[in-house]
Parts: sequence; C-alpha cells; structure tokens
Amino acid sequence: MLRINRKDYDAIRRHGEETYPHECCGVLLGRMESESERIVTSVARAGNTRTDSPQNRYNIDPKDLIRIQREGREHGEDIVGFYHSHPDHPAQWSKTDFAEAHWIGCSYVITSVEKRRATLTNSFALSGRDEHEKKFVDEEIVIARSSDAGPITISLATSNESGEIMAIINSAYEVETFIIGPRVDAKSMEDMWGKGDFLTAKDLAGKIVASVYVETSSDPAYFGLLAVDPAWQGKNLGRRMIEAAENFAREKGRRSMKLTVVNLRTELPPFYRKMGYQDSGSEEFHNPRPLAAGVKLHLIVMSKSL
Repeated sequence: MLRINRKDYDAIRRHGEETYPHECCGVLLGRMESESERIVTSVARAGNTRTDSPQNRYNIDPKDLIRIQREGREHGEDIVGFYHSHPDHPAQWSKTDFAEAHWIGCSYVITSVEKRRATLTNSFALSGRDEHEKKFVDEEIVIARSSDAGPITISLATSNESGEIMAIINSAYEVETFIIGPRVDAKSMEDMWGKGDFLTAKDLAGKIVASVYVETSSDPAYFGLLAVDPAWQGKNLGRRMIEAAENFAREKGRRSMKLTVVNLRTELPPFYRKMGYQDSGSEEFHNPRPLAAGVKLHLIVMSKSL
C-alpha cells in the first residue's frame, strides 16, 4: 500500500501534464511503515536526462538522486519510491521500466497522460530479495489526509530553543508518575547541550511538536528523551524522529546506536524491537529527581547496527 496526500498526488499528475509529450520523473520521499506499506510525505521533481527517446524513456541523474536523498534525510525522510509518466500509453509498467527498476522495497508510480491530460495513476511495489528474484506487484494507492503524512520539518535545534524542548519533554514524560517532579530541568538541559544535540520537529507554524536527544561523539551513538507533543501522538512522529536521529548519527560516521528504557515502561521495548533494536544489557538509573515510595528502577539497554 502506498499512502500519499492529495497535494503530492496531484503534483505528480500535474508534472506529467507539464512535460508532455515527454516522460516526467521524480522521487517519492517518506518512510517505510512496514514491509507492505509506504507513506509519502513529500515528492521531489527530477529532470529527465534521456535525450535519445524522452517520450518513452526516463532517467534521473545520479547526482540529482544523491542530492534528493541527502536533503530528504535532513528532514527525516527516506526514498520510498519513484514516479514517472507514460505519454499516450497506459499506466502499466513496461519491460524497460522493469529492467531499470533496482530499488527493491520501493514503489514505482506511473501516470498515463493522454493528450496532455493525466488520466489513470497506478503504483507497483518492487518486491523480491535481489535482481534475479525481483518482481512488480500491483499496489493500492490511498489518498490520505494531509495530517496523516505529517506536515512537519525535522532539523537540528539550537540552544536558545531549550525552553520549548524542555516543555515538550516534561509534557510527554508526565506518564512516568514513578518519578516525582519534571523529567528535565534547566541544569540537565545545559549538561546535555555540552555532550550532544537535539533534533526537533516543527509544524507549519514553526512550533516545536517533538524532540529527541542524540550523542554522536563515539560508537555506539545514543539517542534518548524522545518526546512528542500529546496532540501529535499516534501519528508516527515518534518513529520519524528515531529515523532522523539514526540518519544524523550515520552522517557523523557512527555505525551503531543505543538507547535506554526505564524498566517500568514495559510498552516501549516491543516498539523499539520493531525498529530493529535488540536488548543488549542493563544499567543503573541515575536521575536527580526523587522516586515514588517503594519504586526501584533500572535501565534496559537496547542496540542496533546502523
């Protein structure tokens, strides 16, 4: 299944109309929700570099593809597929489309454009383990509400945003009633700025709606204090913040990532395991805030190769 919001869906079809009678092409950015579901959060146009037969062939310059991938990762997005048009031909993959499709696990969207008007748009998922086993599978396109895709921007925070970040963290961690008082304060924020960085997600108005703390000075990298504004929870923003933290660590040359989970948060390890993290040990829990009477805490350490 491919989920895409109406704005991006229409942009893909409009691109095909604009380049008619030549094929258009571009990249779908977003996240892999599961092996069978991809969510598009933005689309990036690319120029068709085929000069021999642009009316029925397309090619994306590798330099453009690398740039699009890099810019996407800066916003917490990965390449989840590609799109192109078929001028005056059906929205079905051709032998050439299949031969030139190499991104297994991605979606390939094709729009038929007849006499400069976009008609049918279909999607095909490239499945299989390698080039010898690859195949196209018909894929449902679901036009999602814009809010489902998450109109947010993920970027590196600055220290002058500490107050907003601290408010998001303390709001998100109110569920930890076994700790008395706020999860972080000005002093602990200052200490973290001295060792690592924060990534934040901002909505269209520029308000911070999620944050995550990352340390990348050595392997394994570390992320913690993942926090999502309660109003934005349940929209997969937490997953996107983790992916952004992982991409940030990769850019710093790190090859592995670890996190810690308080043992009483039993709902969290299964979530992280779905993202590839495995239990790798335990640590003492150090927090300057007092604990509720009778509470004993330790940290579960989880790790993942990047």
